[in-house]
Amino acid sequence: MKDEEIILLIRTGKATKAFEVIYKNFPMMKKMIISSGGTSEDAKDIFQESIMIFYRMTGKPDFTLNASISTLLYSICRKLWLKKVRDQVSRESKLSEETHSELKEESVDEEWIEDSEKIKMAENVLLQLGEPCRTLLEKFYYEKFSMKEISQSMGYSNEKTAKAQKYKCIERAKKILQEKIVFLKSMLS
Repeated sequence: MKDEEIILLIRTGKATKAFEVIYKNFPMMKKMIISSGGTSEDAKDIFQESIMIFYRMTGKPDFTLNASISTLLYSICRKLWLKKVRDQVSRESKLSEETHSELKEESVDEEWIEDSEKIKMAENVLLQLGEPCRTLLEKFYYEKFSMKEISQSMGYSNEKTAKAQKYKCIERAKKILQEKIVFLKSMLS
């Protein structure tokens, strides 16, 4: 089932069917929470809360999905989990050395998660760019083509034209990414 269909089910009062599909994301969220010191119960609680947040978001008339539902849920779960960990730590008056080292290890995991999210977001931006930008940027950044090779393979008149097109594509990608960042910040604040 496509993400748009899930949102439509929620908006038309058929949330139960939509949640059956959404719950397939639970194992990924559970793994993230358990790997960073949580329990299965923590994972269930956090996932439930993230679904409620997602449900409220979809009810807003101006809501548009700028990433996959699984990416959005993962981000919400991660933020809720990190907030819970920070709240627990702030309640304790004294942290043992063991807890300090656990938090340091967690920050490494958090960096990995953030890198993973950045990669997913970049892939999503590339998909939204469409052709010929996606092909041009993939050839340049992933396949390491020179501008001369790109201009020849994509039918541009010369390297300058290919370079100008690459610049336009990057600017479009930046704009899409900025819109996503603003959207995610507004949802999570």
